Amino acid sequence: MRPLKALILPSLCIAPTLLLSACQGIQSTPVGSPRVEIELIVEVDGAFYKELDKSADRKAIARIVSDSVESLADVGFRFYPVRTERYGKGQQKPTYLMHVEAKSLEAERSVTLIEGEDQEEARIESELKRITCTMNAVIEKRRSKGPPLPVGTAVGTSKVSILTSTEEPAPEGVTFELKRGANESNTLGILQESLEDAVSKATEDALSQLQEAIDRELSMMASKHGQPTAK
Repeated sequence: MRPLKALILPSLCIAPTLLLSACQGIQSTPVGSPRVEIELIVEVDGAFYKELDKSADRKAIARIVSDSVESLADVGFRFYPVRTERYGKGQQKPTYLMHVEAKSLEAERSVTLIEGEDQEEARIESELKRITCTMNAVIEKRRSKGPPLPVGTAVGTSKVSILTSTEEPAPEGVTFELKRGANESNTLGILQESLEDAVSKATEDALSQLQEAIDRELSMMASKHGQPTAK
């Protein structure tokens, strides 16, 4: 059998117009900067699972998203993040709220059409090349009277390359299986390590875009309460 043709299926690829934002990373605040409690809500949009097979453990994926977001939600020691479910009934919630949502997970595959020999039918073999993750982050300020005020909103993206071959043994570790494309003869999956990397980088990209808005907000809050601000 010999490779007849290599192609990329458009329906399985990332739109070329979706470019990776230049992520400068989250910068830690100077010693003495104000730090406040913030309620953290983490959610996974149903569209995040669209390329995953039904066998993929959604609870495990949601935990990966939750843990990845929580590890970054202090935004360089600007906040004390507290997961929303940790607040008991009747407990007062803080002034600030952070809502982070996993919006999409796209898989880019290279596809090769293998011509059959003798009586064998041609088949399609695919290889996972890259995954792209998109995360949305919103920070709001609650008020006793009136709706909450938006502190900032950002969309973060990450692209993680998958350098494996279908001819090599499958990497060890937890794998989340992808849906098979039309006529694909092999099954592909995303390693937990790759998913964690993609979610963390996209979350950091989103939160890093909010640093200036957060610093401005916390500086005004500190000045209002007569607290010193770090220079």
